[in-house]
Amino acid sequence: MKIIMELLAIQSEGSRNRGIGRYSEELTKALLTLLKNSEIKLYLSDLYPEFDKTIKTYFKNLVNQDHIIKYQTIDLTNKNFLQRNQYRELNTYLFSLQANKQQSDIVHLHSLFEGMEGKAGAIKNFNFLNAKTVVTLYDLIPLIFKNIYLQTEDVKKFYFQTLLSFYHADYIVAISEATKEDAINILGIPAEKIINISGSIDKKKFFKRENIPEKEKILSKFSIEKSFIMYTGGIDFRKNIDASIEAFANLEETLLQQYQFVIVCKITNSEKERLLRLARENNLKENAIVFTNFVSDEELNALYNLTTLFIFPSIYEGFGLPVLEAMTCAKAVIGSDTSSIPEVIGRKDCLFNPNNIPSITNTIEKILQDEKYRKELENYFFNRAKEFSWENSAKKVIQIYQKLKKEKKRKIIRKKIAFFSPLPPMKSGISDYSLDLLPFLLKYCDIDIFIDDYEVQADFIKYNCNIYNYRLFEDMYEQYDEIIYQFGNSEFHAYMYDIALKYSGIIVLHDFFLSGLVNYIAHTTNENELFLDTLIYAHAAKGKEAKKNLLASKVTLTDCIKKFPVNKQVLDSAKAVIMHSQYAIDLIEKYYNNSYNTVKINQLINLPSEQLLQKKEYYKEKLNLKDSLIISAFGHIGETKQYDFILKSMIKEKFFEKYNIKLLFVGEFSDPLYKRKILSIIKKYALAQQVVITGFVSDKSYKEYLLATDIAINLRKDSRGETSRALLMNMAYALPTIINDYATFSEFPSNTVAKIILFSQKSFNDTLEKLISDNTYRKQIAKNAYYYIKENHNILDIAQQYYETIRGVGGSADNFEKNSIKEIAKIIVENNLENISKSEYKKIAKILKKTVSC
Repeated sequence: MKIIMELLAIQSEGSRNRGIGRYSEELTKALLTLLKNSEIKLYLSDLYPEFDKTIKTYFKNLVNQDHIIKYQTIDLTNKNFLQRNQYRELNTYLFSLQANKQQSDIVHLHSLFEGMEGKAGAIKNFNFLNAKTVVTLYDLIPLIFKNIYLQTEDVKKFYFQTLLSFYHADYIVAISEATKEDAINILGIPAEKIINISGSIDKKKFFKRENIPEKEKILSKFSIEKSFIMYTGGIDFRKNIDASIEAFANLEETLLQQYQFVIVCKITNSEKERLLRLARENNLKENAIVFTNFVSDEELNALYNLTTLFIFPSIYEGFGLPVLEAMTCAKAVIGSDTSSIPEVIGRKDCLFNPNNIPSITNTIEKILQDEKYRKELENYFFNRAKEFSWENSAKKVIQIYQKLKKEKKRKIIRKKIAFFSPLPPMKSGISDYSLDLLPFLLKYCDIDIFIDDYEVQADFIKYNCNIYNYRLFEDMYEQYDEIIYQFGNSEFHAYMYDIALKYSGIIVLHDFFLSGLVNYIAHTTNENELFLDTLIYAHAAKGKEAKKNLLASKVTLTDCIKKFPVNKQVLDSAKAVIMHSQYAIDLIEKYYNNSYNTVKINQLINLPSEQLLQKKEYYKEKLNLKDSLIISAFGHIGETKQYDFILKSMIKEKFFEKYNIKLLFVGEFSDPLYKRKILSIIKKYALAQQVVITGFVSDKSYKEYLLATDIAINLRKDSRGETSRALLMNMAYALPTIINDYATFSEFPSNTVAKIILFSQKSFNDTLEKLISDNTYRKQIAKNAYYYIKENHNILDIAQQYYETIRGVGGSADNFEKNSIKEIAKIIVENNLENISKSEYKKIAKILKKTVSC
């Protein structure tokens, strides 16, 4: 194999002296040791010549010195934050040209979040010609705590544009199971694209020492006068130092007389003064808390060996290297019960709730007061530390390299797309659909989004796509290779209707019927004849007859909307029509006896991790639903979803009396008359405590209700050819779901859902009874549902199918390297790089000369 290791992390100002730099260096060393028969080239920025000698020492005897290669990019030292973001695309292109020249099989990018400061920045949104890409993900802490870390527009833009690169990568190596879980459950990246490789430490720097000759010197240097407990890591808010100081202050007086709390890390004077003030406010004596400031690795190892107890109170960690360092030195270790820390520590009795001061205090006291227990822990942790090794991590990475080597590189010819869809905060399932699709589709296309009159509330989309008001499209349409319209039968799609008729593109028809949409447009624009004209266009003689009957008051407008799709104009205007079910495709033949360029692409669903699904009791407790059997129906509450049928059936069979059930309707009413109907049933049968109607909930809350639910119900009547996203979400969250054997629902295999006869109370009640009473059956349906979604609604496959559809309706775009001068000029113009200096132009020319054949 030919492999490029991109190692800016061991050079950059932000990482070289921190955990990411150490991790990148040690993992690369282990990979070099194991891959002796492969051609590995270390790619380092040419902007840090001062580290050349040190880096050669790092990898001495592990790699041919000719294989340590300097790649060239533009120096960002004197660029402001906006300019740094602008230059990243140019530097990415320059890096890619140089990497492509090596004709490697794999490019491993060890740290993508470089470049907030300093000379160089990590590349972004790469697309190598032949090489597959592997990227290392350390954590998603800035995203999880975005109110703390992502406060300015510049920082948000940098972070969210970097996140896009993880969607572009062929594989992600995560440094812990917690980080892998975050990538799945927060970013929506499928589990099969990520592996947890864990991590280790440099055991030549950190190791158990029986004798420490420099002990007195070190203790004196840092004013350590007693036995001590110790923390090291940093003074970030999530490191939770305040809570650990308060917990220490609450120790029994006898322990406070015996121990100091030593905090080992770089610290500013203002931070130190604030924490000392906190110590005084908690009645701690002078020198009870010791701040060492920065220490050398040798001093840190000595302090690990000298401490009685190591504490790691962090709220969130990607891995937690200090925990493993202390374990390797055979120290008793306690830490938070959050994120990755439990998987390093490995035993519950050494964990505490970092947000609960008494929990921290009690855990400290338990160990300090029991020497026998502490000695047992020291032996346990010393042996557990041996389970973590760079060799083990490297072997997992190599498995990924070998897997990718066998897969053929799919050549991507990027297109520029105009994308019409509602997006959050619009309360539409299609908003959520597009939000999930776009990060993966951006791997294949450059996308501009056209919306109605509102501001998109989705940071990832805001910082990775240009967003325009739809009124600007007519002046811009010539610049696009293709147009995608996400159509549903609601007012959220009214703004794109006329544009779709005029500018042919790919129509994604989420609802086969568009009669409700056309009627809405007619009423809101006062074009009274629009609905009738469109009805006749679509349905010819039957449309004319319907119009005649409507004008004669023999039928109502509602009757016409329910009976006729009124979508033929949209179908006729389309280059291709994407539908989510065969049922919907068959409706074209039924209504029009006509063929269109139809493509069946299953609706996408982001699959939660299997570990997350094991936390049902946690979410029940969080939502105050503990000790009940939770039966839920999700989505808009309307007559077509048969909520009244559900209530009446369950009342008739006395389910609420026989079982401790809470029935949840997670959604809001779409019709005030239907709302009165449902509320009257609840009132009549005194079910206010058993039936909960949530109203509209956020995406986060929606998923929490899914996680807390035991059994789901998703019924339909009067189908308009729609595919139920709510049903797919139920299945993705491993919920055994009762559905009608009807319309698109009939396409789901019977072992993945619990199907009932349409409108049959007996069929419904028998099926619900079986799901409640037969735990084995319920679990099997849930398991089958989860794996069916995983196999058939995988977002990676769906994004690729979109790309193939886009390519199928249009011509090809320029190859990546077909005209590099033209491409660089385009990047310079699009990123407003007006201030490129003469020396920078010379550097660009030099790179082009070396990498591009004339």
